[in-house]
Amino acid sequence: MVAISVDAPAALRRLRETLDLPFALLSDPDFAVSQNYGIYQSDETEAGPQPHGEPGLFVLDATGRLEFSQVQSGPKGAASPGEILLVLLYMQHHDGRYW
Repeated sequence: MVAISVDAPAALRRLRETLDLPFALLSDPDFAVSQNYGIYQSDETEAGPQPHGEPGLFVLDATGRLEFSQVQSGPKGAASPGEILLVLLYMQHHDGRYW
Protein backbone atom coordinates (compact mmCIF):
# COMPACT_ATOMS: atom_id res chain seq x y z
CA MET A 1 0.00 0.00 0.00
CA VAL A 2 1.22 3.47 -0.89
CA ALA A 3 -0.42 6.85 -0.38
CA ILE A 4 0.36 9.68 -2.80
CA SER A 5 0.02 13.34 -1.92
CA VAL A 6 1.17 16.72 -3.20
CA ASP A 7 2.48 17.52 0.28
CA ALA A 8 6.21 18.02 0.81
CA PRO A 9 8.28 15.00 1.92
CA ALA A 10 8.89 16.52 5.37
CA ALA A 11 5.15 16.97 5.95
CA LEU A 12 4.47 13.40 4.87
CA ARG A 13 7.20 12.09 7.21
CA ARG A 14 5.56 13.91 10.13
CA LEU A 15 2.14 12.59 9.15
CA ARG A 16 3.43 9.02 8.88
CA GLU A 17 5.12 9.27 12.28
CA THR A 18 2.15 10.97 13.95
CA LEU A 19 -0.35 8.41 12.69
CA ASP A 20 2.11 5.49 12.86
CA LEU A 21 1.19 4.52 9.31
CA PRO A 22 2.50 1.10 8.20
CA PHE A 23 2.84 2.10 4.53
CA ALA A 24 4.86 4.51 2.41
CA LEU A 25 3.79 8.05 1.54
CA LEU A 26 4.92 9.43 -1.82
CA SER A 27 5.29 13.16 -2.40
CA ASP A 28 4.01 14.09 -5.87
CA PRO A 29 3.90 17.92 -5.92
CA ASP A 30 3.92 18.22 -9.71
CA PHE A 31 1.28 15.46 -10.23
CA ALA A 32 3.74 13.42 -12.36
CA VAL A 33 2.50 10.11 -10.88
CA SER A 34 -1.06 11.16 -10.09
CA GLN A 35 -1.88 12.19 -13.65
CA ASN A 36 -0.83 8.73 -14.90
CA TYR A 37 -3.74 7.33 -12.88
CA GLY A 38 -6.31 9.90 -13.97
CA ILE A 39 -5.98 12.22 -10.97
CA TYR A 40 -5.99 15.79 -12.16
CA GLN A 41 -4.72 18.95 -10.51
CA SER A 42 -7.67 20.99 -9.33
CA ASP A 43 -8.03 24.52 -10.65
CA GLU A 44 -10.31 25.37 -7.74
CA THR A 45 -9.44 28.66 -6.07
CA GLU A 46 -11.84 28.45 -3.14
CA ALA A 47 -10.94 27.33 0.39
CA GLY A 48 -8.91 24.19 0.88
CA PRO A 49 -5.36 23.09 0.33
CA GLN A 50 -3.84 24.13 -2.99
CA PRO A 51 -2.84 22.46 -5.17
CA HIS A 52 -4.82 19.29 -4.71
CA GLY A 53 -6.37 16.48 -6.71
CA GLU A 54 -9.49 14.45 -6.25
CA PRO A 55 -9.07 11.41 -3.97
CA GLY A 56 -8.45 8.16 -5.81
CA LEU A 57 -8.03 4.51 -4.90
CA PHE A 58 -6.18 2.03 -7.10
CA VAL A 59 -5.54 -1.69 -6.64
CA LEU A 60 -2.82 -3.30 -8.74
CA ASP A 61 -2.43 -7.06 -9.02
CA ALA A 62 0.74 -9.04 -8.32
CA THR A 63 2.04 -8.25 -11.83
CA GLY A 64 1.42 -4.50 -11.50
CA ARG A 65 -1.70 -4.49 -13.67
CA LEU A 66 -4.43 -2.08 -12.60
CA GLU A 67 -7.39 -4.18 -11.42
CA PHE A 68 -9.61 -1.71 -9.56
CA SER A 69 -9.79 2.07 -9.63
CA GLN A 70 -12.04 4.75 -8.30
CA VAL A 71 -11.48 8.48 -8.60
CA GLN A 72 -13.81 10.43 -6.36
CA SER A 73 -15.16 13.50 -8.11
CA GLY A 74 -17.20 14.78 -5.19
CA PRO A 75 -17.72 14.42 -1.47
CA LYS A 76 -19.74 11.19 -1.80
CA GLY A 77 -19.41 7.92 -3.61
CA ALA A 78 -16.13 6.47 -2.37
CA ALA A 79 -15.94 2.71 -1.94
CA SER A 80 -16.31 1.62 1.66
CA PRO A 81 -13.43 -0.12 3.43
CA GLY A 82 -15.54 -3.30 3.38
CA GLU A 83 -15.91 -3.16 -0.41
CA ILE A 84 -12.18 -2.68 -0.88
CA LEU A 85 -11.49 -5.48 1.58
CA LEU A 86 -13.57 -7.85 -0.57
CA VAL A 87 -11.45 -6.99 -3.63
CA LEU A 88 -8.23 -7.52 -1.69
CA LEU A 89 -9.40 -10.81 -0.14
CA TYR A 90 -10.40 -12.11 -3.56
CA MET A 91 -6.96 -11.20 -4.90
CA GLN A 92 -5.27 -12.86 -1.93
CA HIS A 93 -7.01 -16.14 -2.76
CA HIS A 94 -6.24 -15.90 -6.50
CA ASP A 95 -2.46 -15.43 -6.53
CA GLY A 96 -2.69 -11.63 -6.34
CA ARG A 97 -4.94 -11.33 -9.39
CA TYR A 98 -8.45 -10.01 -9.85
CA TRP A 99 -10.29 -11.57 -12.79
